[in-house]
Amino acid sequence: ISEDMKNYSKSFNEWRNENIDLNKSVSATSNYIQNFSFNSPGFYTLRIWLFIIIFPVVIWRIGILEIIWLPIYTWYNIIGFTTFQAGNLASASTLGLSMFLTIRIYSHCTNNRNFPINSEVFSDYDTYTLRHLFQIPHKGSFNLTIRSLFLQFIIGWLIIIGIFGVETFEGIVCNPEILNNLNDVNLDFLTIFTFLLYISILTPIVEEVVFRGFVLDIASEKYSDWFSIFISAFLFAIVHVHGVTIVNAFIAGLIFGYLRIRTGSLWPPVVIHFLWNTHLYLIEIMCV
Repeated sequence: ISEDMKNYSKSFNEWRNENIDLNKSVSATSNYIQNFSFNSPGFYTLRIWLFIIIFPVVIWRIGILEIIWLPIYTWYNIIGFTTFQAGNLASASTLGLSMFLTIRIYSHCTNNRNFPINSEVFSDYDTYTLRHLFQIPHKGSFNLTIRSLFLQFIIGWLIIIGIFGVETFEGIVCNPEILNNLNDVNLDFLTIFTFLLYISILTPIVEEVVFRGFVLDIASEKYSDWFSIFISAFLFAIVHVHGVTIVNAFIAGLIFGYLRIRTGSLWPPVVIHFLWNTHLYLIEIMCV
């Protein structure tokens, strides 16, 4: 057996020397590494998914709205705002910052349809972006928006009632699970204003730009409208991880995404999103 192994090793080494040029192989590998580019056509789909997932979940939700939020909240607290006011103002500030970054990345992807990841990702701004997202809705959009509004409110409250059950009307609308617990908050003008600015105005605008603008449009470059709507609704639900909100956010994401595709504009979903958030905000005020 030992002799056979020696003969095999000798034969293999002779074959390798005749058929494999190690210097050429090393050179070919080196050239491949030097010429490798993540922005090549072979990684097109991967780059789309990185933009779709990394930006809204990691950069937008975790990085900006949570990590960057903390020092901004601390600063508002230091300069004299109450805890509740500082939280609202910090959220409003981070939403404004995220709006700026979202439009920048959206412009980059719009101007470079192969979605390269490079140093220009935050600097390739195009003024056409906002005009495209907030264009005048298509003809006939008003009736569709009204139907979508009723559908959102009916389904939204059916979900709330289905989860918490029906005891009394007040027990449903003032359920602490769907409120922000304002019982210990002094509802003066400034507090109400900061809450309105954060919940009713900036949140609908920025969330619609991120999910029905950026995510939906990027996904639509490769996938069908319905699959793109599903992706945007799913990610929209993922970032709303608070109890009943995640279920409602997914359904709302489907409605808002369909409305954006049919109307060609972000205005209809922004309006419905505004009305939904605002009516919950008013309920909180009445419950307190």
